[in-house]
Amino acid sequence: MAIFESTLFHRLRNSLGNVVTYTYCGKGVLRRKPLQIRNPKTPAQQEVRSRFKAAGNLSAYFREIAPLGFPAPYVVQSHNAFVGANLRMFEVDENMQVHPDYRRLVCARGKLENPLVTVNVDARQVTAEITEQKISAYCSRNDDIYVVLWESEYKAAVVKRIGKRQGNHTETFSYSDKFNPAHLFIYVFAVSANGKQASDSLLLFAEGKDVM
Repeated sequence: MAIFESTLFHRLRNSLGNVVTYTYCGKGVLRRKPLQIRNPKTPAQQEVRSRFKAAGNLSAYFREIAPLGFPAPYVVQSHNAFVGANLRMFEVDENMQVHPDYRRLVCARGKLENPLVTVNVDARQVTAEITEQKISAYCSRNDDIYVVLWESEYKAAVVKRIGKRQGNHTETFSYSDKFNPAHLFIYVFAVSANGKQASDSLLLFAEGKDVM
């Protein structure tokens, strides 16, 4: 594989002899065509494909969340990172049926410290209580804290910025009446003020119950 910058080949796409050309992250890329096309249909390969397909489908609902939780120069990189992080949340049975475990869903991944947040769900409202943390290299008062609501049956995800780490405070917000608390999952994560770093996401609420 080679990366090139050329006025002559700037608009070149698809095949050129035994070379494939395409654009990735704003740069031209040359890649040799494989001599043999391998498409194994072993159970292990089918399982991997099923996981990738399921994670890819899921990522469509988290298209606004992935760039926050997986900071990268290009959106496609955030999308790919989300998919890769969530392969393990899918179990594949002997009939190749895929079963998601949303308790293992990853909304964000990074080196920042996890925020200290608790949530309470009541009467179509979410109350989030933020506790101030000790400042460190991976924990700044200016870090933004986000809450993600995922309704697993209705298939909808909502992200809400609830404030910063600085000080103890409470944020209350409502959610759609189409969201059933019995199918609701709530996650939280932190993002640096410049948007370049994130913390791992934490599951706070699942299927009608607090988990933290």
